[in-house]
Amino acid sequence: MLTNKRWTNKEWKIKCARKDKSYYLTIIKYIKEGHALAETGKKFGLSRERIRQIASKHGVDINLLIKNNLILFRRSVPYRMCAECLNEFNNNKNKRRLFCCIECRLKFKIRFSLHNGRYTVLNGKSIIIARKVVQDCLGVKLSRKECVHHIDGNIKNNHIDNLIVLDRKKHASMHQQERKKKNLQLQA
Repeated sequence: MLTNKRWTNKEWKIKCARKDKSYYLTIIKYIKEGHALAETGKKFGLSRERIRQIASKHGVDINLLIKNNLILFRRSVPYRMCAECLNEFNNNKNKRRLFCCIECRLKFKIRFSLHNGRYTVLNGKSIIIARKVVQDCLGVKLSRKECVHHIDGNIKNNHIDNLIVLDRKKHASMHQQERKKKNLQLQA
């Protein structure tokens, strides 16, 4: 039966007398491999303070290792596998993170987007292809207030003759009128 018991000084001295030097060297080796103090303590059944004592007794400065990021102060979080490139990445900051980098997230988004074929990646950013075509043709970057409208309604037809630039309000009202026409046709 395992207990979470704290040892008194006398009990600890008796317990340590049974352990040889190789036991402590194993603990030191485990710390130097980069394992967190809490993780090391759990493995060997010791408190973090006791691990610090053992380390200082054997000439290892825990504070220096923590400062130089050679060991983690907190328990280490397991590595995750990227959903796109299948590389392992450290998941310390966000437990729900699925991708190792922004590029992988954008690639995945583009592949499984509802508007597949509508986006492309340029310099690590997701860009609507129609917008890029118009910007290249005009030689001017479009503002956020400007939208690109497909005349025939097919968002995959990015030919320059099929694209016009509108402000957001005009674009929204245009689509609203189209929806009203479709609803009237369906009702009739």
